[in-house]
Amino acid sequence: MKKLFLLLTFLFSISCTQEEGCKDDTACNFDSSVELDANNLCIYAEENYDCDGFCLNDIDSDLVCDELEVGGCMDESACNFDSIATDNEGCEYALENYDCGNNCIVEIDCANVCGGDSWESDCGCVSIDNSGNDCDDCAGIPFGPNFMDECGVCDDNPDNDGYEDACGICNNNTEDDCPLIDVDGNVYKYIKIGDQLWMQENLKVTHYRNNDAIPTGFNREDWHSLEIGAYEIYNNDTSNYEIYGNLYNWYTVNDSRGICPEGWGVPEKDDWSILTAQYADTGHFKECTEGDCPNSEYWWPPNSGATNLSGFTGLPGGYRRDSSGPDFDHIGGAGYFWSSTRDDNIDAAWQQQLNFNIVNFNQLNSKGLIAGMSIRCIKD
Repeated sequence: MKKLFLLLTFLFSISCTQEEGCKDDTACNFDSSVELDANNLCIYAEENYDCDGFCLNDIDSDLVCDELEVGGCMDESACNFDSIATDNEGCEYALENYDCGNNCIVEIDCANVCGGDSWESDCGCVSIDNSGNDCDDCAGIPFGPNFMDECGVCDDNPDNDGYEDACGICNNNTEDDCPLIDVDGNVYKYIKIGDQLWMQENLKVTHYRNNDAIPTGFNREDWHSLEIGAYEIYNNDTSNYEIYGNLYNWYTVNDSRGICPEGWGVPEKDDWSILTAQYADTGHFKECTEGDCPNSEYWWPPNSGATNLSGFTGLPGGYRRDSSGPDFDHIGGAGYFWSSTRDDNIDAAWQQQLNFNIVNFNQLNSKGLIAGMSIRCIKD
């Protein structure tokens, strides 16, 4: 009996000294050397993370796992700031002198222009450069209908208004006097709107001004990793090129070799603001079928408010995305136009936009530098 007791005591002591641990090879603390499996001791990585706490997938190296990214605007000064966003995209900003609700936040002048310079004089509401005590028109008629055009003609007929074209010739025949030709030989129509000369067509050039070729032919993945100038045709369909021109990333806009014809450039953010101020709250910038506006061969209906009275002839060329979604999008529905002004708040640049269902230009907003968008050149 004593021997049996001693044997049992020996066996119990052996079992008590056997080491317990995790033998699940998917666990972070897997130990193949332990003798006893104790699953309750196993420790596992959180979903989407490895055992060291790093993301399994983090393509942009921002320490937020790709599966947990939330797209949205991360700029607190933007109208559509999203506090939970981790992947910055699509910030929208208020127009100068307006808040995000399109409410004027400065003084409205007598001409009902937010932040305008007009003032009440003896002649009524006049612009800031008017003396306020001379109400005669250019023909000497008090409050008359006549005005002086840039060519020195004083009358009340806007149809014969002359202006100085890009060659310094004062008339309306710009194409004959001074054709606008890019380095590839493409010829563009242009028009004066206010004090600015704008191209009436989207840029089509495939070379910089020094004849260096602009790269093209990138698939979606390669396009998104570019840090050099490049262009594509919407859906690689040459028929779209003939109508809408090319879609360029912003690195092309910013290239010192220049992309617009000599003496012309990509408009700055302020140039767009000046243009849109010419026809506030109208559709005068969008293309439409002459005599049948707002109907259009190119814009989706309803092409809201389109008259093209300005002659800008904005076209819905769509864009190549800088984020998730279809590679190319919105042809027929929207026109996206680069500015040369970078957004200092984020890795993006300012752009102006026209939409099929909005009367005027959208508020100036920014897009990522890799977005492919249209370019309209402006005379320097």
